[in-house]
Amino acid sequence: MPEGGWPVIVFVRGSAFHEQNVTDYSNYFVRIAEQGYVVAALKYRHSDIAPFPVQMQDCKTAVRFMRKNAERFHCNKDRIALWGDSSDGHTVLMAGFTGNRAPDTDAYAEESAEVNAIVDWHGPTDFAKMNFLSEFAEPQ
Repeated sequence: MPEGGWPVIVFVRGSAFHEQNVTDYSNYFVRIAEQGYVVAALKYRHSDIAPFPVQMQDCKTAVRFMRKNAERFHCNKDRIALWGDSSDGHTVLMAGFTGNRAPDTDAYAEESAEVNAIVDWHGPTDFAKMNFLSEFAEPQ
């Protein structure tokens, strides 16, 4: 184990903001862990049961949870990244860029939601343009 604990990746699985299947990427999680990271797979309150911005708030809460429990999980609380794919590339961007600022919750408020890195793995960033362009996309 590295001094200070393993770096952490909080991974958020894309799902068009609906309920996620966090086990879909288990093979990726194993490969990432083999490279020396702790992977925390987040399952947030999805848009079918809770409106935006709870998804990004849950993401921030997951970062704070990992910080609070860093010793328990042998993690380095000062080396945390967010990684999300597809719709949740957007979620991690929003959570990572806002950090400790609103919109937020009081859960684990004694810990920071700031992260060292954000990986947006093919997430949408301009929803209006995405919808416009999809009207003209050629069928697959």
